[in-house]
Amino acid sequence: MHYFLIFYFFFWIAGADNNLSAQDSIYIIDSIQIIGLKRTKEKVIRREISFKKGDSISVQHLEKRIDRNAFQLMNTGLFSDVKTSYRLNDSLLLIEFKVEEAYPLLTGLILEFADRNFNVWWDEFNADLRRINFGLSFTHKNLNGYADNFKLALQAGFTPKFQLEYLIPQLGSKKIFGLASHFLYSTNKELGYTTKNNLLIFERSEDSYLIRRLQAGLGLSFRPKWRHSHFLNLFFRDRSIADQVVVGLNPDFFAASETRQRYFSLLYQWIWDSRNLRAYPSIGHFLSVVAEKKGIGLFNDINLASASIEYRQYLPINPSLTYESRLKIKGSIIRKQPPYYNYRALGYGEDYLRGYEYYVIDGLDFFYWKQSIHTSIFKYRLKSHKLFSFFSTPSVPLRFYLALNMDVGYVNSPFFTSTNSMINRWLAGFGVGLNILMFYDRLLKFEFTINEFGENGLFLHYKVGF
Repeated sequence: MHYFLIFYFFFWIAGADNNLSAQDSIYIIDSIQIIGLKRTKEKVIRREISFKKGDSISVQHLEKRIDRNAFQLMNTGLFSDVKTSYRLNDSLLLIEFKVEEAYPLLTGLILEFADRNFNVWWDEFNADLRRINFGLSFTHKNLNGYADNFKLALQAGFTPKFQLEYLIPQLGSKKIFGLASHFLYSTNKELGYTTKNNLLIFERSEDSYLIRRLQAGLGLSFRPKWRHSHFLNLFFRDRSIADQVVVGLNPDFFAASETRQRYFSLLYQWIWDSRNLRAYPSIGHFLSVVAEKKGIGLFNDINLASASIEYRQYLPINPSLTYESRLKIKGSIIRKQPPYYNYRALGYGEDYLRGYEYYVIDGLDFFYWKQSIHTSIFKYRLKSHKLFSFFSTPSVPLRFYLALNMDVGYVNSPFFTSTNSMINRWLAGFGVGLNILMFYDRLLKFEFTINEFGENGLFLHYKVGF
């Protein structure tokens, strides 16, 4: 727990807001113009703007509210740039948003690491080319002009995969409902069948697949207010493994030496989001509450339930310096021993501690607190014709940041404890990083980190989207 004292190294005190003057002028919005739309429907964009014709705005809050709406338009992922302007005609206000639509159609080769991150692939598996995924993908981020996202992927290599997704975020006359659907089928000839010394142990078969996965899902979203969103998702998952996994490797992989696991699950999530630029915020808050039940209805292969809460805060110290705090707690509601395959805590996806990228830390419950101080060091716009001629946008924005990072975390693990020493203890990591934001929604991180055990390294992370 003494690591929490280090937090005060990052301490920041926010200044109080100025009080409104009694003489503060009020303007009436006479018109809101959106210039530059080619594919996107205007009503989709107006749903993202928090004011409308006839509303009144105080002069003291005018620029802040316009800027906030510009960021909200950027957060749709539809634009590579948004510029704002306004002019006054007596007490009437005319507001203009000039947008630059991002290229919505992304087609090309899939070339990615099959492992959890670049460092695992490079160091643990000696850059084994057999652990590379390759294929073709087709993604359209604005298929019919309603910010609807369509994705089709055909992948070979380490994980042969077929994936199909469609999302439409705005439905109904008020544009407050959304629908999502997806289908995934994948196979692997190599499988991480157990964890030893907090490392995944793999088995490979050259002749047959060790695991097959089928997943389908439907989702409903509800966004009654600008910053509040509700999501309800129903999934069906069907996974099967080869007999040799339970016979000679891990009989608890699916529990009780089973070779197949099928179940329906229901997931609910509530999000409150006031961040300015979601891909790399400099001010605002984010709160997410998730509850999930795995094992509903037809099949009795699994019976798990969990809940989590995550809070992120971004506090500007000055125009180029931001303090970030991110806390997450996840707990299992059903406390019985789950199958090994469903016993995951830190080391997967975004739930990891910096400095522990090589490890997986399995458990029923976990907590982590990530803190950073970011400072902007460089901005540049790369002309598209200098990079790729097929970009429809005239320029590619690049932003460079330096970061000072500190993570602490804890995993509670009452099961599978015999060879994993990082469970049931506090862990910490410290380091520095160079972060590069591209297109406003692609983030590349180079981070040098030292962990609790004195291990250090340069770690690479890449994220697309928010």
